[in-house]
Amino acid sequence: MVRFRDDWTVERLFEELGAFSAPHARFGRFLEGLASAETIPEEQAQRRFVEMANRHLEPVSVQLRQEGEADGYPLSHLVQPGHGPARRPRNVIFATLGKPDIRFTDALDNDIEIAERADQVLVYDRGITKDGLLGRDLLTWWRETRHVLDPQEATAPCTRG
Repeated sequence: MVRFRDDWTVERLFEELGAFSAPHARFGRFLEGLASAETIPEEQAQRRFVEMANRHLEPVSVQLRQEGEADGYPLSHLVQPGHGPARRPRNVIFATLGKPDIRFTDALDNDIEIAERADQVLVYDRGITKDGLLGRDLLTWWRETRHVLDPQEATAPCTRG
């Protein structure tokens, strides 16, 4: 669509793309792709698109919501507000001596629960930036989740043998 006189309407474009008959997940990925930096390589334009799309998605109770970033640009995903817990997927599990019983509660969202030995496992449940997971991120997470104010005290478990 280039906005000439004989251009398709948005409805015709979606019809030609098969959006109306596509499974919900496929249409969701299509919308997420439209909101991506690969399609709109300017952050403010991305945000304007998401805002405009959300006005049209509101009647069907879904919205594009920023859930992280990719290469410094917002990363938007199609979600149903009010459905299920609004927490980040738990991906990084470490510091356990035994094998915990881990179950996927939602394989699509990589959401897990630790059924046994949960008290013996550390689970990093925050987003990972474009720079990856750094030691300072883990230290900040540890200090905040354990309410440790003294930086020396926070590093003490790391230096024990």
